[in-house]
Amino acid sequence: MHFSAILLLTTLSTALAGNLDQTKIRTAATRAQTTLEAVERTWQTIGYCYSCHNDAMAVHVAKISREHGIPVDENLALKEARKAYSWMNSAEEAALGDYFVDPALVDGIELVSAKEAGYPATFALQAYARRIARLQLGEGNWISSDRRPPQSHSAWSATAYSLAAIRDYLPP
Repeated sequence: MHFSAILLLTTLSTALAGNLDQTKIRTAATRAQTTLEAVERTWQTIGYCYSCHNDAMAVHVAKISREHGIPVDENLALKEARKAYSWMNSAEEAALGDYFVDPALVDGIELVSAKEAGYPATFALQAYARRIARLQLGEGNWISSDRRPPQSHSAWSATAYSLAAIRDYLPP
């Protein structure tokens, strides 16, 4: 999954630089998007959680693909969004905060992906953003216990995702 995402992002960024044949770029990007969709179909049948490495990556890459005219299986994307973000409809779960796994990073990634998938601010999403904001350290950053590149690796990752989540969902 990560290789296909990196291939797609690298291909598109190189295309923007104008260094390669546009037909070859489009073909490679379409093949990468198709590969990611195949992985996502499998994850939907075996996945047991929201996966930063599958669900979030699929949302990010589909958004970039759409922006560049690369075909995206919209039915699959909608099905994935419904499955991945079903937890967002529960104001009670958000208020309880009893699911607390590396919130600066995991909740941050989930909220950034939700924004990219078009989810509007709700009480639940605002509650998650508020929780992230309260976890900011005195030095101004957030920390993460997760060390799995490329999506999560450091306080930089946790801080970037936290800031984006707060920007998108914390009420004024």
